[in-house]
Amino acid sequence: MGTSLVPFNEIDEACLSACTAERPLNIEIETQVPGRLDARQLRAAVSTAARIHPLARARLAPGAPLQLRNHWQVIERLELDPLIVVGDGRSAPKARSGVLDHPLPIENAPPFRLILTRRRRGDRLTLIMSHVASDGIGALRLLRSIARAYAGERDRAVRVGLREARALDRHFTRAGTPAWNRRMQAASRAQLDAWLAPASRVAAVAGAATGGGGVHHVRVPKRAASLLGEGPGPLTVNDRLLVALTRTIESWNASVGARSEKISLVVPLNLRPQAWSREVVANLSLATTVATSASERGDDDALARAIVAQTAAAKDDRASAGFADLYRMTALAPNLWKRAVSRFLGATTARRLMPTAVLSNLGKVEEPLSFGRAGRASDLWFSPPCPMPGCLGVGAVTYADQLFLSLRYARELLSPPAAAAFGKLLRRAITGVVVRF
Repeated sequence: MGTSLVPFNEIDEACLSACTAERPLNIEIETQVPGRLDARQLRAAVSTAARIHPLARARLAPGAPLQLRNHWQVIERLELDPLIVVGDGRSAPKARSGVLDHPLPIENAPPFRLILTRRRRGDRLTLIMSHVASDGIGALRLLRSIARAYAGERDRAVRVGLREARALDRHFTRAGTPAWNRRMQAASRAQLDAWLAPASRVAAVAGAATGGGGVHHVRVPKRAASLLGEGPGPLTVNDRLLVALTRTIESWNASVGARSEKISLVVPLNLRPQAWSREVVANLSLATTVATSASERGDDDALARAIVAQTAAAKDDRASAGFADLYRMTALAPNLWKRAVSRFLGATTARRLMPTAVLSNLGKVEEPLSFGRAGRASDLWFSPPCPMPGCLGVGAVTYADQLFLSLRYARELLSPPAAAAFGKLLRRAITGVVVRF
């Protein structure tokens, strides 16, 4: 069997170091079709899609302790069957949690699992992918390839080599230059600020501390979703979502008597060029932080100004906002050192540096997901990984003229009824933002 080695990029390395049993980094995407999916045909579609996207058939290559860079070993065929078939919808949450709540083993290909749930009103398909291998945009691209292969359609993948696509050199500055010094100082200052002034948490309203997590879906009305990106002024869809999520956290905490000082939201920034911004299964997104103090949230206009100032600066220099040079410096250390630092930092340090929430928006999906005779997908849900248990993950995707939101939460943080109540607050806040801005 032929294989090829592909070096980890700096984002892969950062995700591998951060992914632990307590903090699994998995991306989840769900969709529903009106008909019945054939398991055998679906397995064939997965194999076809994996042939198109090399990292969909990659495994972690064995590495020496003093090795400076990990590698993906891309193989010709999948070693494991990634498809899990669930007989009924009532068993689906347990099957999803069984995969989602643990780091996906990447020592064997593929670095993803696919759960097919049989339901009376049509089958449900859930893709769970390790964030070590890909970001949310890449995971959605893989799901689209699976759908196209299942429907017997040609997949018009962009013609860009994997090494070229994953190369992040254009986003870095040369070490020792004034620009590099400024970036490293800014990154270090941000980390120190996060340590000295930890972000407020979403107030816990939990049931029994059973461990694990859950996913709650929120469907935003079509009218509100259509107006979200049409308001006047500099606010983008993401800016409005950030305003709504900030206000929701603030209201939620106030309702249970908890204070909200600094509300810190992590937002991934897509580093793909415009020509293929929705292509390539890989890690090509860097995270930036948008934080507001209580004084900056005095009124809606002040909150919006504070958020727009930060998101505009991030878009002007996406790599700097995502601490790209800090990622590179960390990635240059031997594997043994990186593992030791990860263990040393541990849960206590990670919790202190933890943001309040993660907001990841995959944007608008123009082309419908069609699975041939099984029909066109009626909905599309995405939930991002987030540091558990204190952080809340919010995923957004616009599909079929609707905004689909998914809350990823730890059961230590929220019970399922509490997650549903938080979701209602968030939907109401989005509607309020549409009216206000």
